[in-house]
Amino acid sequence: MTDFGRYRQHAESTDITPISWQILERTADECLLVSSRILDCRRYHDAPTQTTWRDSTMRQWLNGAFFAEAFSEAEQAIIVPTRCADNGPGTPDTVDRIFLLSVQEVRELTHPGQGQGLDRRSVGTSFAIQKKGGGCHRRVKGYGRVDIPYYGVRPAIKLDTSLIARNAMSGPRLVES
Repeated sequence: MTDFGRYRQHAESTDITPISWQILERTADECLLVSSRILDCRRYHDAPTQTTWRDSTMRQWLNGAFFAEAFSEAEQAIIVPTRCADNGPGTPDTVDRIFLLSVQEVRELTHPGQGQGLDRRSVGTSFAIQKKGGGCHRRVKGYGRVDIPYYGVRPAIKLDTSLIARNAMSGPRLVES
């Protein structure tokens, strides 16, 4: 586990706290991380229609408001733009800094709770599970199940490890715990 970025996680306060991430893969150049907790609960898409990842409001929020709020400029510089290819039949690939793991990635990089390695189950922060305004009852249930049409959000990112090493004295550090 490592901490990187900050986001509101407590329902009863406005404090932003470090985001804990699980390291899924590490190469010489990059680390693939997924948040260890469900950080928020949001609709995949605001309109009641089928859509792809490319056109979803979830993607817009993750790479817009969430990216700006959760990471400093120095941290943003370390997050690698990542090609997302599993966007639905006939849909072009996207390039995103913040993304959701594909079903294939979840299956390959985690286990369902009874095996060796990283457990794919997670729980929501108190901020993620609280009732929110607008008539929404965005309630994250145990182990990441949610009331549809809302989804518990566990963002994924890739970090450029060469930039982390270079910026270790003046900026973010990847420190495993």
